[in-house]
Amino acid sequence: MKKIFASERGHPFNWKVFIIIAIILRGLLWLYFGHMVTANVAQSDTIEKYFVKDDYGYFFSPVDNYFKTGHYTYLDGVPFTGRLPGYSMVYFIFRLFFNQHISLFLIVGLQFLLSTVSVYVLSLISYFIFNNNKRCFHITYWLYILGVFPGFFDFFIIAESLSVSSLIFSIFYLTKYIKVEAKNRYLIFSGLFLAWTIYLREYTGLLMLLFPLVFGCYLLFTRKENIYKASKLVLLLCLPFIGFEAIWVTRNYVATKKIILITTPEEEAYGKLYSAPWEVIDNLIYSWGEIAAPFDKKALGYYYRNPKEPIGYNFPDRIFNGVTTYNEDSLVKLRNLYADYYFTNDTALTNKLEKEIINKCKIYRQDYISHNLFTYWVIKPMKDFNYIAFFSGTGYLPLPPHGQQHVETRFVRIIFCRLYYTILLSAFAGLIWYFFIFREASFIPLLCILSFAVIVLTLLYIGTINAYSSVQEPRYFAHCVALVLPFSAYFFNKILPGRKQE
Repeated sequence: MKKIFASERGHPFNWKVFIIIAIILRGLLWLYFGHMVTANVAQSDTIEKYFVKDDYGYFFSPVDNYFKTGHYTYLDGVPFTGRLPGYSMVYFIFRLFFNQHISLFLIVGLQFLLSTVSVYVLSLISYFIFNNNKRCFHITYWLYILGVFPGFFDFFIIAESLSVSSLIFSIFYLTKYIKVEAKNRYLIFSGLFLAWTIYLREYTGLLMLLFPLVFGCYLLFTRKENIYKASKLVLLLCLPFIGFEAIWVTRNYVATKKIILITTPEEEAYGKLYSAPWEVIDNLIYSWGEIAAPFDKKALGYYYRNPKEPIGYNFPDRIFNGVTTYNEDSLVKLRNLYADYYFTNDTALTNKLEKEIINKCKIYRQDYISHNLFTYWVIKPMKDFNYIAFFSGTGYLPLPPHGQQHVETRFVRIIFCRLYYTILLSAFAGLIWYFFIFREASFIPLLCILSFAVIVLTLLYIGTINAYSSVQEPRYFAHCVALVLPFSAYFFNKILPGRKQE
């Protein structure tokens, strides 16, 4: 740690002081929210269950099965290749020495520790990229400490916390290579954390193309390196990911006799839980602009995903606009078909129902899109972006519904909601100021904004073109907030009174 952050390495900040302050302040903040969990979680529930989300099974069940049976599987007898192992390997390492319960708490502790360190690291990035600006460092530091989004993910068993921290570390080492000292090990460290970012959350995968491309252009056109040296340095950046992929592909081939570069389809990995019939229902719901998340009891996705529950759903009139192939009765029958499919063990009936559900959903979806082109291609992407980006920043806090909140909890929600919007809107203002008014375009700020754009476009592509609701959650915007937060500091440095550092 000292070798990485010591003040003689190009900056005047005492890393011990700032990291300890971050641990203390974030620790106090999370202790308060831990109190809110005990106050608002149902007595029949447990605190551990509140923090251990559905992703536990998707990531960690294969590890649990390995320690029970000796096989890394989710479905009996099927080698698991449904997720990249960036998160499950952390759990696996802890499970080598500890039981399941302790390992989960250790993962939460690791997430919290790396997240608090990333507060300091992101502040250093801001300092370096804005010409050794101390005020940008301090503004970034305090904004990121107090921001509960994405910070609150530190205490959830989901991969966002580690993935965001890892991306910050990757950008930091690349910044050190460019701004402090051009040492090859910084490129390897940057590539290592970039690979881990992707192996934690696959939807960031295009960054593995973006980082080398932008870095290569920087070497060729800014530093005027020859092609041979530029290629060698780009290869160093890519080397960790190549190594990860070689190990993962080899393991998959040995286990399945198939060449699997990333993951297998979810149906193959998880069985009927994510089968083709559910996928087309999910696509249909998301194409309508409805929420397909199966864990939200108020959502249409929950209505279809839990067909045995005696609940109804008030279908909105707009999903019937201009259509001729379905009505409300048709959609209720679709739910009944899915129930028959999901609960039957008859192979012939399963295949018959699968074809029927897929055919109906494709017809319904095409009917809706063809009669609602502007809504689908223009309004829906805007609503999707609004949902994941402008969702208040407090949706994951353990607070009761608005109507049940006391004055204290309403005040807390308002404060952190306004802080989130302040960070986001000032960051966009800072981007405009930096790139279009001052017309600066140094490498790392450009890489940050391009990474932001790539992740957002990836989410919108998956959601709009594929109509896939697995990215229909604000948590997938966590990387983007971290990427643009330094521009919020840049904006405030420009407008706040006092001595401005340029």
